Amino acid sequence: MPHSPLPFSQTALLLADQDHVAVATRELSPGAVLDLAGTPLAERGTLEVTQAVPMGHKLAVRDAVQGEQVRKYGQSIGLALSPIAAGQHVHSHNLGMDPAEREHEFGTDRIRPEAPADLPRTFLGYHRPDGRVATRNFIGVITSVNCSVSTAKMIADQFRGIGALDGYENIDGVMAITHQSGCGLVPDSEGGQMLLRTLRGYANHPNFGGLLVLDSAAR
Repeated sequence: MPHSPLPFSQTALLLADQDHVAVATRELSPGAVLDLAGTPLAERGTLEVTQAVPMGHKLAVRDAVQGEQVRKYGQSIGLALSPIAAGQHVHSHNLGMDPAEREHEFGTDRIRPEAPADLPRTFLGYHRPDGRVATRNFIGVITSVNCSVSTAKMIADQFRGIGALDGYENIDGVMAITHQSGCGLVPDSEGGQMLLRTLRGYANHPNFGGLLVLDSAAR
């Protein structure tokens, strides 16, 4: 009994129009028929899966002769070790290394998609003074040394639980950022500079709307 065609968009992901393989987004069984309407392969109508393809594995959507480069992401990912027919499972049993020389470039195919014209451009977030946008609005309690870890955690714990922030509907929470360093650390040393860079990175994160910095609790 023939299988009813399944929409390709619900079963596999073609990463570039000319790729030989697509990524299965669900487990595919032999005999499954994929409807190619709306894809770069639409002129072929349908594609029948001839071998079991686990979810996340490669499904051949185009034939490849033995020795041919097999493409994914628009790039060669290896050479066909034997003839590969559309519908087959592509894996280490039929795909080998491609020794061809390549010129590697970074970011040359970056594409900025256009915003859909028929959808309102809204975003539930928080605008920061420097122009960045946050998806959360936390208050951070950051410790400069490990001596103040317990104090930072106790402060943050005061704002946990039901009703703790009912009077501040735009505050998502209070978070303690702690570490096990700082005390006795020379600020100009490699370790000291690494710690400062890390703390500055947390402090500068757009999801923090405010900060409380704690030094040694013993001072």
